[in-house]
Amino acid sequence: MGFLQTVVVSSALVGSVVWLFLLLAKPGQRLASTSHTPFARQAVARLWLYAVVWVPALVLGAAFLPGIWALLMQQFDHCSAHGGPHGHHLCVVHPPHAATEPATWIVAGALVAACVGFVATFATRVNREFRLARALVSLSQPTAWGDDVRLLDGPEPVACTVGDGRSTILLSRGLVEQLTPKQLNIVLAHERAHVQRLDILTSLADRLVCAVLPSGVSRALMGRIVLAREQVCDAASARAVGSPLDVAAAILAVARLGVHRPCAGHCFGDGELEARIHYLLTPPTSSNRWLMTASVVMLAIVMLGAGPLHVAIEALTTVILH
Repeated sequence: MGFLQTVVVSSALVGSVVWLFLLLAKPGQRLASTSHTPFARQAVARLWLYAVVWVPALVLGAAFLPGIWALLMQQFDHCSAHGGPHGHHLCVVHPPHAATEPATWIVAGALVAACVGFVATFATRVNREFRLARALVSLSQPTAWGDDVRLLDGPEPVACTVGDGRSTILLSRGLVEQLTPKQLNIVLAHERAHVQRLDILTSLADRLVCAVLPSGVSRALMGRIVLAREQVCDAASARAVGSPLDVAAAILAVARLGVHRPCAGHCFGDGELEARIHYLLTPPTSSNRWLMTASVVMLAIVMLGAGPLHVAIEALTTVILH
């Protein structure tokens, strides 16, 4: 129990610092929308978006390294130099005792209740969206374009992918009747690329983390992720159906119709249209500099977690739990 208390409180401490850093840094507003490949930009945006998850995990994992090293070497006691035997150590050699003060359990109960309430609220919202998607699919009609494509009988232009286990592409009669056969095939290829990439599932994870972050930070980062995702699917449709110029023309044609979004999912009109067309006509060159930068940052976090942050987190955790 003491070990669990220490890990939970330490994670909350590091996560709070990362949350505050994201609020002040506003990384989504600094990321370029056209430089680098969509894969690189999406990866960088997700590293920032999920920082409240992976940074605490990396810091706490690194904080255990001194204790593991001491256990393997059996030559020194790294905990005796800070905190003494009664500190709440992030150490496998000196597991911390459980704090029994009433305030500790009140705070722990409040944290657990907040987490459960947050997850329940998000799950309720997602379930509502899935029910709406199922209702639309049930009202649609099968088509000759495949079992994964359904037709809505309405004048509003609709082109989106929805799903709660099995992804379905929804098109409306108002869209189909105003596109050429080639443009329609491009739309279908684009939406099928979303299905192959499992974008419905990954976007749910993105939205869950976004609900934790400040709205200004999450909105900007999700804008970069959505744009990169749409650019990847645009490129896939260009390879499958036509040239990049044909896909750009299809994007403009759908944009002129003012495509509607009947429910949560991936809509053909998502993302910045100008940036999508710019990427199709002048794709950026590939570069791995972002990967090198990310590796250096992670290494620095590990070194800090195993060094000064290790001691600071243990000291703060001991104060909080007592």
